[in-house]
Amino acid sequence: MNVYERRGRIIKILSEMRHVTVNELAKEFGVSYRTITRDLEFLSEYLPIYTVQGRTVGGIYLCKNKKTENSN
Repeated sequence: MNVYERRGRIIKILSEMRHVTVNELAKEFGVSYRTITRDLEFLSEYLPIYTVQGRTVGGIYLCKNKKTENSN
């Protein structure tokens, strides 16, 4: 899997899951923690990705913007 395929899969995982950790992604793709960190740094330039520190809720999140419809 090349870098573009991996980054695409990371986006899909973040879209489908509430959150995921860097270690989980590294294990999933068989790459280093640093490789995933670089991927997330790249992706965060284009997507609303943020991280939260903590044991129970810590991880990487993708903001999901909800569009509201105007009923005028």
